Amino acid sequence: MQLTTASPATMKGGSSKRVQAPIEQELQQPVRRTRQKTRELSLTEAEATSNQEEDAESDINVSNEGKLLGVSMGKGLDKMTKGLCVKIPLHISDGKRRPEAPIQAAKFASEGGIILRQHIPVLPHWKHYKKDEKHLENYMGKVAGAFAVDIKEKAVIEACTDLLKGGQRQLRYRLKKEYFDKYPANQVPTKAPVPNMLDEDWHALVAMWSEPKHKEKCEKNKANREQVQCMQKTGSRSFIAHYHAVKMEKYKDVEPTLVDLFKDCHISSTKGCTEPVKNAVAAMEAIIADDEADGNATKTPAEVVVEVLPKTTFLRNIGIQLKGKKTNASEDDAAAAAARVEELEGQLESSNQLVQDMKEQMERMAKQMEESEAARLKQAADMENLKKASVDTMNLIKGLVQLNQQ
Repeated sequence: MQLTTASPATMKGGSSKRVQAPIEQELQQPVRRTRQKTRELSLTEAEATSNQEEDAESDINVSNEGKLLGVSMGKGLDKMTKGLCVKIPLHISDGKRRPEAPIQAAKFASEGGIILRQHIPVLPHWKHYKKDEKHLENYMGKVAGAFAVDIKEKAVIEACTDLLKGGQRQLRYRLKKEYFDKYPANQVPTKAPVPNMLDEDWHALVAMWSEPKHKEKCEKNKANREQVQCMQKTGSRSFIAHYHAVKMEKYKDVEPTLVDLFKDCHISSTKGCTEPVKNAVAAMEAIIADDEADGNATKTPAEVVVEVLPKTTFLRNIGIQLKGKKTNASEDDAAAAAARVEELEGQLESSNQLVQDMKEQMERMAKQMEESEAARLKQAADMENLKKASVDTMNLIKGLVQLNQQ
């Protein structure tokens, strides 16, 4: 809005002068910046820039959250190794399949699983790993690279073998559950679903899983697992590590009995013991009390556990083996039977290979016979054509001779 005022000169007939409004004058005047105002403006701009950078960084973190999953596998062991400036040692006693120290057992199991999934191929059966020892050697070499351990010791070899055997069995189970059970027969993947597996090994697994005999065996094993009454309650700990931790934390200087250890390994911190476990513990304590009342303690705690639970694997899992003639004899018989079964399996596999070779040889011979028969027929046809051509030639010559004579 513009306002005009008349000056005295205008009233007298002079020229008029245009006057701007005060607001417009203030807008058109240059803004004066003091030092304090400049400082405030610079601080405001810096805060805005930092907020934008933080927002951008948070957006990047959110967008890359899915990509960063799995990067931390094995990093815990690396941090511990760098913090200690030395590799974590593994102490495995004879007859035990895991280290006694819980932290060693946990890291051994986790690192062993990572090595198995990343560096060991998935084969259809454990016998293939036994036949080709380079897989076990590769596995133990990777374990030796992560821990301070002597892989030439018998206990270490047995522990690595047991960990590899259990890990590859669980890996095959996960593959079956994820890529076979969920699909009908005509939609099962035709290629190996994991990178460390060959297509022919995957085809062999699918063929084995599809056999009615294998399905029947799986159902029987499932029914047998459902009949297990004394379930372990050690969580992710192995029996040996839990056994060591319980002795150190609960019993300290007092040596616990096997009955107490059995109870500690089968008791839940929230739900307590199940009825089968309570009954088994009561039966063990009753047998020990009767044996002590007679004055002749002829039965060891391990024998009492076996008497109450004949099929239990608790003693073997904590690294205790019974000593005695019967046990040794049964172990020898089992070892001999296992060796015989392995020998028969080898013979059967050799026979199957021989039959396959003979079949291939017969197919090659049949193909050669077909080729030779085709060559013979072709040769006979060529001979017939030659005979016919020679007869025609002779007839032509005779005709020419007769023409010359005439």
